[in-house]
Amino acid sequence: MHLCPGGTGYLDGDPEGAAKWEINASAGGWHEVTLTHEIPFTGDSITFALGLYEGQPARSGSDNIIEFTDSDRCALAEPVTLPRFTAEERLLEETPVPEVVEIAEIPWVAGEREFPSELMSDSQINQETGLRFWEAYLTGAQLEAVAYNYTSFSVSAVFEGLLNLCGERVAVLDGDTVGVAEWAIQATGSGHSDAKIVFTLPNDPTFRTIVLAVSNDEPVRMGRIESTGLIGPSPLDISESTECE
Repeated sequence: MHLCPGGTGYLDGDPEGAAKWEINASAGGWHEVTLTHEIPFTGDSITFALGLYEGQPARSGSDNIIEFTDSDRCALAEPVTLPRFTAEERLLEETPVPEVVEIAEIPWVAGEREFPSELMSDSQINQETGLRFWEAYLTGAQLEAVAYNYTSFSVSAVFEGLLNLCGERVAVLDGDTVGVAEWAIQATGSGHSDAKIVFTLPNDPTFRTIVLAVSNDEPVRMGRIESTGLIGPSPLDISESTECE
């Protein structure tokens, strides 16, 4: 993928051809972004999250380093003025040291997996560790999801179907819209189990949210209850995804 100035680019592979690209904010950490690029001649695009691994650019959640080299296909691109910084200006005042929490993969048994006891009410873990346990519990799962567009006078559903939460924060959507996007876990409050799923749609970087909680030591999702029309908790039903293999 050749990433030329002005959002123009070229995909050299199968298929091959001109492809626009763009960078957007990520649902993940402060140092992460999403890269979206077109697939030539298909009208489709693909989005994936970029982050850091041991100080080098990599797919978010992966140790596969991405190598960026000078492109030989961008000579004819529209020239643009890009900001330049000295080496000192690029340095952070303090080098952040992220907390590394090693959590074992939670096995699937007959399409289901056990909810981590660390997220239950009597647990003493901190919020950051709680987010990592939510991520371990949800990675590789699928669940039903609905996404809406809100305007001043109307609310319309733009996606209804299955949301597959794959590794490296790749979301595979299978429903009214089909494609690949991004997902992440974020905090919603001060408790160790207060969290939400944030995801995007293909070709749409707008963040959609599923609020999570723990009730009676069971995972729940907050939303409109179909039988009453009121907002409240309902069981968070997940199963093993077949899209994440």
